[in-house]
Amino acid sequence: MDTVIRLDPLLGSLDAIGPLRSPLLIAGFAGANGSTAAGAISYLAEQWDAQLIAELDPDDFYDFTMARPFVRLEDGERVIEWPRARFWLARLADADRDVILVDAREPSFRWRRFADAIVEVARALGVQETVVLASFPGATPHTRVTQTFMVGQSGAFAARTGMPVRPPQYAGPAEVSMAFAAHCRDNGLTTTTLVAIAPFYLRLDPSPHAIAALVSVVDAGIGASTARDQLQAALDEANTGAAALVAQSPDIARLVQNLERQLDESGMGQAAVSLDVEDVLADVEAILRRPPDGSADGSSGAPRESIS
Repeated sequence: MDTVIRLDPLLGSLDAIGPLRSPLLIAGFAGANGSTAAGAISYLAEQWDAQLIAELDPDDFYDFTMARPFVRLEDGERVIEWPRARFWLARLADADRDVILVDAREPSFRWRRFADAIVEVARALGVQETVVLASFPGATPHTRVTQTFMVGQSGAFAARTGMPVRPPQYAGPAEVSMAFAAHCRDNGLTTTTLVAIAPFYLRLDPSPHAIAALVSVVDAGIGASTARDQLQAALDEANTGAAALVAQSPDIARLVQNLERQLDESGMGQAAVSLDVEDVLADVEAILRRPPDGSADGSSGAPRESIS
C-alpha cells in the first residue's frame, strides 16, 4: 500500500475488513462548484454510522495557503483539521450491498496520483462500480422537486434507480470530479456521475435541496432507507428563508414564478426527471465562468456540466 494512504490503526490492513457484499464506491468532492457533493457524503456517513477506515496524506495534495486547514477548540486546546480525502465503510442491513464513501476537497495538485490512491483502495476492497456525486446551482425553483440526472456508464446502481444514463457532452477545463470519474473508467471501474441542480438564487452551500435529492437517488440505487430528520430540518430552514426572500423581493418572486411555469409547462415540475443537460445548465454558464476572485468576468470558457 502506497504511503500516501493512511489506514485506521485498528485495521492494520484492508484485509482486516473482510469480504464485502458487491461493494460500491460513492465519492463526493468540494471544489469550485461548492461543497454539496461532499456534504451529501458526510450526511450519509453520519446517518449510516459508517466506519472511518482510511485517509490520504494531505501533504501530497494540498497547498495549505490556498486550502487552509480549519481550527476548532477541544477541551480548551486548538485542534487542526487538515483538508483530506476520507474513506468510510458502511454495512447497511437494509441495502443490497456494502458502500465505501469518499469525501474530499478538490486537491491543489497531483490529481492523477490522488485518483490513483482512491482507486487503489477501491480495488483492494473489491469495488467494481463507482458513483461520483456532483451538484450545480441552476435555473430550478425551490418549490419543485429538485432535478437530478446521470451521465457516464450505466451499471447496477443506475439500473436500479431506473434513471437513464447519458453520454457526457462537456469538453473544456476539468474539475476533480470529472478527472476522477474518467480515471475510474480508464481503470476498468463502471462509473456513473449523479448530478443534482440546486436553486441558484438561494446561494446555499451546501444546498440542502440538492443533498436531499442526491440521498434519495442513492437510496433508490442501493435499496436503502436513510433517515431524513436532520436533512428535513435543514430543508425546512432553507424553505423558510426562501419564502422570506420571495416576500421581500418582487424580482425574486417573479423569477421563482417563471421557473415554476417553465417546469410545469414542460411537465417536469412535480416529479424527479432526467433532464436535457444543455437546457438545464445553460444559465449556470456565467456562474462557472467567474474567475477565483468572484468577479463577473466571463472571458474564459465555461463548462455546461461538471461531468466526466
